[in-house]
Amino acid sequence: MNTFATRNKNKNLSIFSVVFLSLLILLGLQGCFHDDDDPAPAEETPKGFYDAGTADVKLDNDTTDLNIQDLEGMVSGNRFMIMSVSEVLLYDGTFTDITGNTYTATVNIYKDGVLLPDTATVEGTFTTASTMQGALTGVGAGNGSFSLTYSLNNEPSDQSRIDNGDGWFGVINGINDIQDHIIATDGVFTRSGTFAVGFPVFAGCDYGAGSTVLAIADINVYEVNIELINCTDTNVNGTFTGFATTQSVADSFLVLAFSNGSYSASGDLDRG
Repeated sequence: MNTFATRNKNKNLSIFSVVFLSLLILLGLQGCFHDDDDPAPAEETPKGFYDAGTADVKLDNDTTDLNIQDLEGMVSGNRFMIMSVSEVLLYDGTFTDITGNTYTATVNIYKDGVLLPDTATVEGTFTTASTMQGALTGVGAGNGSFSLTYSLNNEPSDQSRIDNGDGWFGVINGINDIQDHIIATDGVFTRSGTFAVGFPVFAGCDYGAGSTVLAIADINVYEVNIELINCTDTNVNGTFTGFATTQSVADSFLVLAFSNGSYSASGDLDRG
């Protein structure tokens, strides 16, 4: 009788062990599947329109301080464009790494519409929908630091915010451009006339067929694609890309910047 009882007890323990082990395996698998199904945290990225910016850099002699008080920035994807209308400066940057809220980038710098010979590097930080800061390593305008604040005007882009049959007009590369920049409802970008004779860099240029300014989803930034044709300096002819945005909540000013690796245009245009 004792032998039978012992065997029965051992059998019950064996069954219990198998059931217990099976439950452990099942719970472990459920935990694994749960972890796999959890969405990865969203990548933080700087994007949108930044204004109220400042910079402390150097003049061409790389010694004299240049304090800039009118920086504006447009950021989308791996590209950013930061400009000063008063200094006719354009920083055209490419992010090379974004980790957490820090980034590194390379920057082409244009002065008066012409690419400067020295490329700068940038190391900086950002807070999504708040600020973007960077330390520039280079010479002249590429030597120093900058800070940008996220604009209050960052409602999602919409083509109706920028189309304007009467055109946009104002200062491009520090010179008053008397011709209208016209953005149609389908994004087609045209001019009412060519850049005037004597206009720096862009004298005689016109916008070719297929030039567009089109909304980028979810942010107040628009993608600019332009073909410049008939330029007095034929070296300027060709394809340019860049960004545009509306500066105020009333969409009454257009911020425009585009470049091609050799030349650039940037400025703030008023609604006609």
